[in-house]
Amino acid sequence: MTRAKEDVGESSSAVGASGGLSGLEALLRSQAGDKLPPVETWNPPYCGDIGMAIRRDGSWHYQNSPIGRKPLVKLFSRVLRKDPDGKHYLVTPVEKVD
Repeated sequence: MTRAKEDVGESSSAVGASGGLSGLEALLRSQAGDKLPPVETWNPPYCGDIGMAIRRDGSWHYQNSPIGRKPLVKLFSRVLRKDPDGKHYLVTPVEKVD
């Protein structure tokens, strides 16, 4: 996921859940509580840029379209990680995307 340079002044990345829609739904259900996932312990392979962005106003976008489903935004925010390379990624146990 990348925050647009004009929105935040820097490029950023993030990671998405694998397994398609069913995988996202399973991850949403598993993250229903307040416990954060251990993203710092996950070391999945990098799978590329998926076109995610966080705007300066805090809105999340996928391929320039706003994400209106709050539970999905909450899920993504819970698997967002900043790596030593300075970029932000969405991380799951099996993939890392920006």
